[in-house]
Amino acid sequence: LRVVASAESASEHPIGRTLCEHARGLGISLSEPENFSASPGLGLSCHVEGEAVLVGNRAWLATHGISLRPSHESDLASHEAVGRTCVLVAAGGALAGMVALADTIKPDAAPMLRTLRHWRIETYLVSGDNGATVGHVAATLGVPPENVFAEVKPTRPSSSSPHTATVRERPSFIWPPSSHGR
Repeated sequence: LRVVASAESASEHPIGRTLCEHARGLGISLSEPENFSASPGLGLSCHVEGEAVLVGNRAWLATHGISLRPSHESDLASHEAVGRTCVLVAAGGALAGMVALADTIKPDAAPMLRTLRHWRIETYLVSGDNGATVGHVAATLGVPPENVFAEVKPTRPSSSSPHTATVRERPSFIWPPSSHGR
């Protein structure tokens, strides 16, 4: 936890902030990361106490030559199937661990979405998270599968984006539907 929270201490991502707050709340002192670089929607790289550290998703680790064993993939799939976001941590060129975080659905989110649907306002769930996790959250909220978009990268949408083309008229969004553990 100390290594991942130290790496995330330079990040602007809400999950990173949550990890740092949790570590500090446990009395863990964090080190200042060096050579910090973030790639939105994928992860970060830095050095913590001289060791190369990667924090992010599967794709991020794969781009850095870190592969997951079948047992790791199985663990990830188990967490994602029940709506947990998994943050992978590699140190020294190998997977060092994962942190599984569960979204807390705000109590008023599902009733509000039902009200919007009653008013014939179409709702969407658009997230950078993986498909299994987003699908679980969408099912909990009652968002139709055809209105769920996962693994969306934080870039400026364009008229040629498949997600932009799919969303018609004036969609209404409630953001965030969850609080990433807060």
